[in-house]
Parts: sequence; structure tokens; C-alpha cells
Amino acid sequence: MGHPEPFQLNYISMGNQECSMHYYKENYRKFYSAIKASYPDIKIISSCDRSTISPVEPADLYDVHVYTSSGDMFSKSSMFDSTPRGGPKAIVSEYAVTGNDAGRGTLVAALAEAAFLIGLERNRFLYSTSGLASW
Repeated sequence: MGHPEPFQLNYISMGNQECSMHYYKENYRKFYSAIKASYPDIKIISSCDRSTISPVEPADLYDVHVYTSSGDMFSKSSMFDSTPRGGPKAIVSEYAVTGNDAGRGTLVAALAEAAFLIGLERNRFLYSTSGLASW
């Protein structure tokens, strides 16, 4: 892909919001198994949420996207407070206050996103940010 030298690859994300698509899970399992067989140290990020991850549907991390109103974004500041600390870790790769609350940017939208990020920071041990631009 034009990179001058080999580089260390620590993570691979498979999919982007396709978990509900009929083809995703079967293909995910095939890719997961093939990648882990050849590169066992690479961490696999699933686009499915934590509730679907199991020994049959394995993942090292799962990707979370949050797009919502400012009021709901404020409430999501505690989104991970009661998440079990074992098992796959979450990575929040996309978030934004959207709709009428966002406009061209409002103080309320900015405060809601800041509150959400404070909740992520409070639960930072859930997130693996090494090598990822997660927020």
C-alpha cells in the first residue's frame, strides 16, 4: 500500500456497523479464525456490541458509535459505569451530538460531548488506546 517498510500491526477492525447484516457474522468468524491462526497477537475489533460477543462470536475489542441528542449524550456519560470489567474491551471510535441540538455547534452540544468524554475517561481501563486513535 505504498508504506516504505513493514510496520507493526496491532489491531484490525472488521466491519463498520454491519453486525446486523446477514453476511457479517459468518464471514467475521472465518476472518477471525484465519487472522488469529497466522497472527495470534493481533487484536480483532468487532463491529458487534458486547452482548453478541461469545466463544462462538469472539472479539478482543468491540467498536461503539454514539450519535444522539445532547440530552441523551449527557445520560451516556455513565454508559460504561456498570460494564463488566472482564472480557472484550470497548473502543468508542465515533461519537457526536447530532440533529437540531448540534446545528453549527452549540455550548450545550459541546458540554454534552465533554460529559460523555469524562465518562469514558472515568472508565478508561475499559479502553485499549495503545496504537489506536480512539478519542
